Amino acid sequence: AAGLVESEDQREGRGRPRKYWRLTPRGHERFPDRHSDLTLDLLQSMRDVFGDDGRERLIAHRERAIVANYRKFVRTQDSLRQKLTALARIRSREGYMASVAEDTRDSFLLVENHCPICAAATACQGLCRSELAVFRAVLGTDVTVERIDHILAGARRCAYRITPRQPR
Repeated sequence: AAGLVESEDQREGRGRPRKYWRLTPRGHERFPDRHSDLTLDLLQSMRDVFGDDGRERLIAHRERAIVANYRKFVRTQDSLRQKLTALARIRSREGYMASVAEDTRDSFLLVENHCPICAAATACQGLCRSELAVFRAVLGTDVTVERIDHILAGARRCAYRITPRQPR
């Protein structure tokens, strides 16, 4: 009634549609976060001082560090589902509210229901591009990773379809 949340019904197979809830912009205001102001200021300062090339080098450096960290946890898993579960656990600890679901018989969805870096990603699209590259690097060349939902494009979540590549 206060306009802090909104829902969306989605059909997912038989039965009643599932109801999904998300915070409205007014609801987000209840959780003040000044970190985004600092992040946005730093991104702009970085661009002013080092230019676009410097910012891209920094994103690439961050990407390599994240890949190395995630691989420590993911490479010890055997199946694709286990790897994705480990990745979702890491991402959830980072604030992404991540989960794994079966998409089809042979593909999975990695779903992130929150983006803790949304303000930074809005100002610097390279962060989202890098995130997709991280998932591809960590999961390896025997799978295809495709972003199918994107918060910055107006979706309620970011979601990635992970499909094993068929041997040729």
